[in-house]
Order: sequence, then structure tokens, then C-alpha cells
Amino acid sequence: MFIEDYRASKILFNFLISSNIKGKFILPSNVCAVIPLIFHYANVDFDFVDIQLNNFCIDQNQIKEKIQAYSGVLFVRSYGTTEDFEPFFKTLKIQKQDFIIIDDSCLCVPDVNYEESSNVDLKLFSTGYAKQVDLQIGAFAFVHQNFKYKKIETKYSSNDYDIYEMELSNDILSGRLFKPHEYHFLKNQEYNYDLDQFKSKVSDAMDHKKRLNLIYQNELPSDIQLGDPYQQWRFNILVNENIKKKILKSLFNEHLFASSHYESLSFVWRNQASPNSTTIKKKIINLFNDFYYNEEKAFSTCKIINKNL
Repeated sequence: MFIEDYRASKILFNFLISSNIKGKFILPSNVCAVIPLIFHYANVDFDFVDIQLNNFCIDQNQIKEKIQAYSGVLFVRSYGTTEDFEPFFKTLKIQKQDFIIIDDSCLCVPDVNYEESSNVDLKLFSTGYAKQVDLQIGAFAFVHQNFKYKKIETKYSSNDYDIYEMELSNDILSGRLFKPHEYHFLKNQEYNYDLDQFKSKVSDAMDHKKRLNLIYQNELPSDIQLGDPYQQWRFNILVNENIKKKILKSLFNEHLFASSHYESLSFVWRNQASPNSTTIKKKIINLFNDFYYNEEKAFSTCKIINKNL
């Protein structure tokens, strides 16, 4: 079943409510901040599992070990990785046939021609702000035929998500456990894609990324680059924590930009340590390769990085 909506988190919320899920879910510790809030809002309990350092995605061995105690997993393709996880998903379904697999591909290239997998129950794509194809709005998904899906009416307040982010950030900085209250942050908004326009946008975005990625690949030392499967959403490098601070400060001073990606959420939400996620957060820098950046800025960014290594 092909689903469209104004953002991926609304599709996820609708899916969780429509499916009447019982039991706990597994979430990766490096997930986007909206995800645990969606599960909380849908009254689906969850725990976190740390990531693997070899592919920056949730630890597959831990999921296989814990699978009998949980009803499903939200698997995030970190940095839009193109790695094939279908064999892993198949293994999970063999272990536990009714185990629900949500394949969060929101940082991947959005693919309206995705061939639905018998092992994936919900496949999510996004074209929202800062995604690979940035339309500032929109998401679509493929829902397995075994699941019901309906749109759920939600209350909405325009400031509530900003309040959540501020409260969460304050608790992360203070080392406190986050105590969620009621946030009304999901709209009841229709959105449908113009597929011809969408396909054109995908092609333009991919061409732009290739040009900027080639600059980063050629100008930066190979030993700090993450490698091809993880250079789709942004071009990612790993450096020492102190060097990272110097690089970011120097970039911002020159009115250039880079990001650090997500905080580990396991401690602030569940008082669970996730050392791998914490380590990567301290070292990773996401270099821009979208339409907010151009070739001149990419070359300038490389010069600053090389100067600070």
C-alpha cells in the first residue's frame, strides 16, 4: 500500500495507532528526536539499542538476542546508507514471524518505485527539510498488506514541537532524565506528490550531490572519510573531538556550515548508556552537499578542514 502525507512522523504515528501494537519496540540510540516522541504519543513503549561502529546502524546482534522480548524494531539507515539489510530483516522474520520491521529510509534517496519487501512492514521516505530531496514538505511510505492503515485526527499547536526540542536539549545538557508531557505537534494536513516534478527534483539533487561529494572526496584526506555507503545524505568525516570543535568554530567564523547529526537519546529518555553513539557524535562532522551549498563553499570548507587537521 502506497501512502502519502505531509511528513514521515505523521505516517509513523498513523501506522502505530492503526496497527494496535502491543509490547515494546526497539529504537536505535542515534535516532531523530521526533521518533521516541511519536512512540510515546502513540502509547507504544520502547527501549534503545546502541549502534555498531562498522556501519553506524543499530546493533544487529543485540536485536537478534533481544527479539523475543519485543514486538518490533525501527531500523534507521544512518546517514542514508545504501547497504543491503534485507538478509538481516529476513533473519529476524525467521526468528519471530510477527516481529514488526519499520525500515526508516528518511535520509535515503526517496524511491517511489521501491519494490516492496515481504520482510518490511513499513518503509518510510521523506522529502522534508534537509532530506536528500528537500521539498520542505512531504513523505511517503509502503505499508505491508498484512497491516491496516488509516489517518488519525490529531490536535495541533504550532509551538509544541519547539517546546519539546528545547526541553529535551536542556535535559541532555543537564544530564537529567526527560519527562515528557502532552505535545500537540502533528498536523491534519493533506499532501500529494506531483510525480513528474518529484522525479525531476530527485535527478537535480543527485547531480548536485555528486559534484560536491567529488570535491570533498578529492580535497580531503581519505582516512577521515566515512566511505561510499554513508556519503549520500551528507558527506561525512570522522576526526578527533578537539579537532572537530576547531573545525566547526573556524567554519562558522567564515559563515560556512556543517553539522554534528543527532545526540544519543538513550540516556535522556531511558537512562541507558550508548557508548558507540556517544563516541560517534563527538567525532562526526556532516558536510553539506545540498542546494544550500555550492562548489565555492565546498572548496572553502575543505581548505578550513585541512588547515585544522
